[in-house]
Amino acid sequence: MLTFTPEHWKDYELLDCGNFEKLERFGSVILRRPEPQALWDKVWDEIEWKKLTDITFKQKGIDIVKKASLDRILKAVAVAKMDYDTRAEITLIKREEKEYKTALSIIRIGTCGILQAEIPVHSYILSTHAFGFDNVAHFYNIAFNQEELELKNALQNHLNLPTTIQPYLISASPRLTSLLDSSETHKGITVTSSGFYGPQGRIVRLGIQDPELNAKMDSFNFNGTRMTNLEMETGAIYGLGKLLGHNCLSLNAIIANRATGTFSEDPYKAVDELIEYTLNKLAE
Repeated sequence: MLTFTPEHWKDYELLDCGNFEKLERFGSVILRRPEPQALWDKVWDEIEWKKLTDITFKQKGIDIVKKASLDRILKAVAVAKMDYDTRAEITLIKREEKEYKTALSIIRIGTCGILQAEIPVHSYILSTHAFGFDNVAHFYNIAFNQEELELKNALQNHLNLPTTIQPYLISASPRLTSLLDSSETHKGITVTSSGFYGPQGRIVRLGIQDPELNAKMDSFNFNGTRMTNLEMETGAIYGLGKLLGHNCLSLNAIIANRATGTFSEDPYKAVDELIEYTLNKLAE
């Protein structure tokens, strides 16, 4: 048996065919469509075909698999409508490299200590912003918006930070915030620290520059926005996610209340419940 494949379509690949169908890749889109001449059996089974397929072409229309993004769907429709001559294929399939990049939705689920006495352990924190003491964002060219700059300046003025500490502030994804928010979450600014002890106000043997820093963060309120919790990851996730075009959100299960000195007796249960909450919200 001979297999004929196009020589000039650099962005095309015949993945499998048989049983009167063929599975093709056009750029980042995988199409499943009828092929009357494919009289033999498929190499891959039906499970593999379904897992890979983005769009299925049928005699009376197109089925779009749920996993396909809007961008991929539009490109597939363009492929479906074109006339199948070589020049049309090359024109529509050859795209800029940047169009292959997919905007991911990244949800961080973790644990934290809370600053406010009135928020109990095992509550959920949705981080509307990250206030970064970790310096990661300072190594990249991030374009902060006006709201981020105003909120950061208000925080710096309130905290009266020494000149050796230059934080940054980045917002969460508005879309994910809307999707995951509910009456079960507390929203606020998450402080991303560069360490577990001094950067989070803990004193073991060494003194710190500002023993009242946590108390000052607790008292901050800017148009209803407060600083809620301390952890060590969200700032970098929001910063790098913004640069790469991803949608990022951080959710935390509170396992310690720094103001009251209370701690969770079962932190694993708190995290499991937050994971279940997140999955249920995504499935709505």
